Amino acid sequence: GSYAHAKADLELITRSGLALTNAQRGEVASCLSRIRALELDRGESFGGDIALLSMMEPAVANKTGWNNARRAQPDPVEPAQAPEAEPVPPPAEDMISTARRLEAQSVLAEADMAWGNAKYAEAQRLYRQAIELGRGYLSADQVALAESRMTEAAVVLRGNLPSGGVLGDDLNTRSVARQQTEAEFVNAIEQAESAMATGDMGKARDYASTAKLTLNQGRDLFDIGTFESMLLDADTLLARINDAEERQRISEIERVKGGAARKTVLERASKAREVDDKIIGLIESVRAHQAEQNYEKALQEVDRILFLDPQNPAGKLLRDVLADLMILSRYQNISAQRRPSYVKELLDNWEASVMPNNLMNFPADWKNISQRRGDPMQFSESAVNRAVLAALEDKRIPVDFTENNIEDVLTFIANVGQIEMDVDWPSLEDIGVSRESPVSLRLTNVPLETVLDRVLEKASEADLPAGWAVTDGVLTIASDEVLRRSTVLEIYDIRDLLIEIPDYDNAPEFDLNTVFQLGGQQGGGGGGTSPFQDQGTDIERRDRQEMVDDLVD
Repeated sequence: GSYAHAKADLELITRSGLALTNAQRGEVASCLSRIRALELDRGESFGGDIALLSMMEPAVANKTGWNNARRAQPDPVEPAQAPEAEPVPPPAEDMISTARRLEAQSVLAEADMAWGNAKYAEAQRLYRQAIELGRGYLSADQVALAESRMTEAAVVLRGNLPSGGVLGDDLNTRSVARQQTEAEFVNAIEQAESAMATGDMGKARDYASTAKLTLNQGRDLFDIGTFESMLLDADTLLARINDAEERQRISEIERVKGGAARKTVLERASKAREVDDKIIGLIESVRAHQAEQNYEKALQEVDRILFLDPQNPAGKLLRDVLADLMILSRYQNISAQRRPSYVKELLDNWEASVMPNNLMNFPADWKNISQRRGDPMQFSESAVNRAVLAALEDKRIPVDFTENNIEDVLTFIANVGQIEMDVDWPSLEDIGVSRESPVSLRLTNVPLETVLDRVLEKASEADLPAGWAVTDGVLTIASDEVLRRSTVLEIYDIRDLLIEIPDYDNAPEFDLNTVFQLGGQQGGGGGGTSPFQDQGTDIERRDRQEMVDDLVD
């Protein structure tokens, strides 16, 4: 009843590479199969440490085995037996059979490598594939070993390996890691389901991706079937999350569109109410302006009403009525002004018929008329220049200069008059006036202009005089020659000054009665005497150039 030792002994015989007859190999394989069937029925592996230690021993290849077995042990000495007849040599293998045998042995070698690396899921899959491919090509020992390891891999993957031993501890560690990975996977899937139920698709996708990542990190802990099943669950959940998210997005778009439509309707209704309120206020304003007979402002309010609502019937009616009222009001105003204007014009004409008392009468506002006259415009100083000239003319001060420098005197004048002054010393020095030129002057209550003229007259020579001018609001002091360079030529209309009015000192005496009598005596015939004296005498008159020269002088 010691299945563990029996199993260990049978596997040791199988792995030892002993030369067994076909009957012996069949018996060993049959016993191993019965022990594995018992293991599957009971759900546990017999032998635990014994079986695992036997598996860790290096294998010895027999003559027909695969190339990863160890060197075959020497055959035990057996008693001599009677010679047997030589067997008939088997027929040569064809190329297809050779290829299949080599492929099966290659898969079997990969399975042994996966088994050695503790990749039991992959080893189980490769052993199953090797058995399927190698039927008729692998030896009975190889098939038995593959089936044994495939069974043990299934037991290990189910976590029923007894504890104890180095390999057992490693397997227990893998089992704990597998259980932890499975727990993390299930927890992530459940959290993803919960997040998806609450509508948080982003968090659900994160949890599902975490579950898939956890599964991929521990894929060596599961057999291929379990791994693919769990991976399919994660992919299915991700697909469901994508579908739910798409439905959610479509629903959100529809909700936003519906909300936008309702918002648009409400905004339109609100704007319509605001327009109606504005129109009501404008109509009341129109009535108030109409009561004041201020039709222009009333018409402006009507235009605002029609701007808000071009089809407003009240606005259209008020526009026509107000236009008619404006025409009627204008007609009445013109009619009221018409008769007084005729009377005023008649009075002006009657007043103009009065004979003038002087040879030439000028209106009281003749200066303003001259300013408004256009052709050509007479010369006029700018406002800033007039301000400086006014300061020089209006400011009256007493002065008492005794051998003072002309520079100090000019500075005093600028400060008293509060004017800007620019002294051109180079041009003054050219005519003999320096900054230290002495000036002596005593005056009492005279305009500042007079003080400036007297100072420049005393400081300069008569043939090389110094002068001043106002330009752009600045009082400029320089030599007369320099000032004349900036003289502006202005043209004045003097035609009215060139008209010479004769002085008739021998005015005739008119006696209308005598004239009428002379005319009656001559029978109304032509001729008669002139009432003017000095007939035939030419009066000497001056020509135009002489009169112009007199004006210039």
